[in-house]
Amino acid sequence: GQPATAHWGFPDPSQVQGSDIEKKAAFVEVMNGLKKRLDILAAMPLEKLDSMSLKEIHQKA
Repeated sequence: GQPATAHWGFPDPSQVQGSDIEKKAAFVEVMNGLKKRLDILAAMPLEKLDSMSLKEIHQKA
C-alpha cells in the first residue's frame, strides 16, 4: 500500500542560544509539540489515517 506521511517541522532546539534554562525550554517546547500531535494521531481510527488527516493533526496541535 501507500503509507501516509507527514512532516511536522519544528525548530532545532539544539541551535538555541542563551542560558541553560532557555535551552531546556526550547527542548521542552518541541517535545510538547510532538506529544500533542502523537496523542491526536494515536486517538485516530486507523481508517482515517491518510495524508489529509495527518495535515489536520498539524493544524489542530
